[in-house]
Amino acid sequence: MVGIDLFAGAGGMSLGATMAGINVKIAVEMDPYAAMTYAHNHKGVQLFNGDIRKFKKIELPRTHEQTVAFGGPPCRGFSTSNQRTRSADNENNWLFREYLRVVRMYSPDWVVFENVRGILETEHGFFVERIVKQLERLGYTLTHGVLNALDFGVPQNRSRFFIIGSKHGVRVHLPIGRGTPRVTVKEQPRVAVGSTSTWRRSKPYEGAIACYACVLRRIRTH
Repeated sequence: MVGIDLFAGAGGMSLGATMAGINVKIAVEMDPYAAMTYAHNHKGVQLFNGDIRKFKKIELPRTHEQTVAFGGPPCRGFSTSNQRTRSADNENNWLFREYLRVVRMYSPDWVVFENVRGILETEHGFFVERIVKQLERLGYTLTHGVLNALDFGVPQNRSRFFIIGSKHGVRVHLPIGRGTPRVTVKEQPRVAVGSTSTWRRSKPYEGAIACYACVLRRIRTH
């Protein structure tokens, strides 16, 4: 299967897709630092580093394999922790339309849409309803629901909303989690500084270091 990663970030979803056997060929990411990280770790992918609204079709290699478009538009405007710009007035909350535009552009066999759980309540579910209706009009049979990373081996309580769609009438079932691993990071053996072979590869911090006492002195003089 050939993949297209939209709002790719540093490449987390591409990594998961690759681990699942998907050959990611195209990625779109606006942030230059995230794109730099993505390019370093996914060297075989054609990366468009720019605003997705300016993205034009990059031809996929001709193959008999099925295609999948996956991604999650910026989630900050849907997050329950954001009570200031969590509304239809937030311009970023409308970027789902660019996801749909690229889906129309490629007409992939499969689509996967991901976002924070808060998108379900934002504007009383308006955005989810709009996305679902648009994908159904494009001919996709959909399954949607919430999955928690906690149930899939990650010691972290992180719920995400997913939509999975098939152009071939297949209605998939969301996976059932296996639960959190018994051994957590806290229970792992302590690692002494310098005991690993990779620690020297990181670059030293070159920014200004403000000592604690200096900060307190500045506070007292204001």
